[in-house]
Amino acid sequence: MKKLLLTTSLLLALLGLIGCQPAAHADDIRVTILHTNDLHGQVYPVEKSTKDEKTFIGGFSAVALKIRSLRAEAEKAGAEVILVDAGDFFQGTPEGNTPPGELVVEFFNLLRYDYVVLGNHEFDFGESAVRKYTSLAKFPFLGANIIDRKTGVTPDYVKPYAVREVKGLKIAFIGLTHPEMSSLVLPKIETGLDFPLEDVTLKKVLAEKPVAEADFVVLLTHIGYDRDRRLAESFPDVPLIIGGHSHSPIAKPFRGEHGKALICQSGCKGENLGRIDIIFDSETRKAKSIDAGIIPLRSTEPPRDEETEALIEKYAAPLRKYFEARAGTAEQEFVRGGRSYGGVSSPLGNLVTDIMRSAAGVDIAFHNRTGMRADLPAGDITIRHLYEVSPFGNTLVTMELKGADLREVIEYSVSGSQFLLEISGIEFTYDPKRDKGSRVLEVAVGSNQLDPEKTYTVVTNSFIADGGDGHVVFVKGKNVKDTGVNMLDSTIEHVKSHTPLKAAYEPRIRKVKPK
Repeated sequence: MKKLLLTTSLLLALLGLIGCQPAAHADDIRVTILHTNDLHGQVYPVEKSTKDEKTFIGGFSAVALKIRSLRAEAEKAGAEVILVDAGDFFQGTPEGNTPPGELVVEFFNLLRYDYVVLGNHEFDFGESAVRKYTSLAKFPFLGANIIDRKTGVTPDYVKPYAVREVKGLKIAFIGLTHPEMSSLVLPKIETGLDFPLEDVTLKKVLAEKPVAEADFVVLLTHIGYDRDRRLAESFPDVPLIIGGHSHSPIAKPFRGEHGKALICQSGCKGENLGRIDIIFDSETRKAKSIDAGIIPLRSTEPPRDEETEALIEKYAAPLRKYFEARAGTAEQEFVRGGRSYGGVSSPLGNLVTDIMRSAAGVDIAFHNRTGMRADLPAGDITIRHLYEVSPFGNTLVTMELKGADLREVIEYSVSGSQFLLEISGIEFTYDPKRDKGSRVLEVAVGSNQLDPEKTYTVVTNSFIADGGDGHVVFVKGKNVKDTGVNMLDSTIEHVKSHTPLKAAYEPRIRKVKPK
């Protein structure tokens, strides 16, 4: 009897495991969704070198080869393949930006993308650029909360949602972009458009007849992981969210505590490809299982998809002479914030703000860490390397601010990693565990403590000067002057005149360690 009980327990355990992935039947409907996000125009792989070997990460050829392979595999197994992107597909490289977005849209056409949501960076060059690159697409762009202020509906270059039919099964894809566009792009760029909150918009769209009649709903979002989580909790009947914006490589998709939604995101710059396999019961039209994850795109040799490389070359050839030119050398790597410099000043941040302060001839410089898009390698430094650090075309803006205003700037800067400002000419210590508004402890300008009544001269980039990322204190500045000096140009000039670059690390932003 004891032996029988043991066998029964083992059987129950096995059945429990099998129950996680219900057995598929021949008449089930299979759908495979492949997804990318935040490609940022990274047409070439990122190269990482160690003593022993080189690793090539991502790049459009790697993305193309994996998509072709997985599509063939899934279709052979009888699955319908749907390919989507969750936004910020260009802005970051010369090829992605010249002209804005067009190479990437052609790449999406080549790989037969089905749906793409517009991210915040898709608006960096204004609505005229959006109209131009969307006109080249052989697929619909989605964005339910992109509203033309005059008409009250989505502009003609974007759809709020699309419904895909697979063997009678209806799948609705709803696009949602970031509602805080006014702080994510220059104010003059998004004039004429409104970006309502994603939850308010979603409630309305879910009630529209084509969506309400769909068997399955997918949210294609560019709002970031945290906002996706909130959506999952607020809309428990939505089964799947494919997101972007926060550059989160979600190896194991998150499922909300109270909701059913799986939240998926593949990282950024084509470093991974997301894959979601769904099996639907052909009679009930309900999803029997959803299996999701990401596939790292790494190789020891540069990947090469011939059609993709030919497309890249069409855009890259006219740019190569200028961007591959050598500007100077660096004796060390200058890296941005990350695991080693989370919440404190970084070597690259120090370098960039020092260049800004010197070029402007002011007391203090600020630059948003999120505006530095690549590290600067040791060895030869090309114009491309410098462009990829500062790809946004921002200019240097000078102003005067009181010491009390500067403390307010710093307080906001330490309120979240996405708001952190790199600094030059000023240093401070803060305690992230203290209440908001009282985290900054000591602030010094040179050898003196910050004087709340004293007026200081300041330089920042044009995005932050306009209140970008919520840094609204800069709008209070007096004697504001846009110098017209491009961030990239000032960096190139500095590297040429100070090569080889070298600097001892200075911890200008210091974080109190927990006891």
